[in-house]
Amino acid sequence: MAEAIGIELKGMTSNEIKLALLSQIAHLQKAAGVDRRLRDFGIELGDIPELARIAMDDVCMATTPGTPTQHDIEGIYERAL
Repeated sequence: MAEAIGIELKGMTSNEIKLALLSQIAHLQKAAGVDRRLRDFGIELGDIPELARIAMDDVCMATTPGTPTQHDIEGIYERAL
């Protein structure tokens, strides 16, 4: 993926490649205006269980690979906070 987006990989360790890729992704997110966190929208830690419950009831879950639990969804929201 790093090579596909134009990162020069020659002489880089796998850790350096990972860091360069993460940096480039962060740059692209900011440039696209999608670098905000859930807390930027007023979401708080106490809101997460209800958000996860709503997500579990969403019809789109039927097409999600695997079967996430509410706990899995809460973890995703916590990382996005």
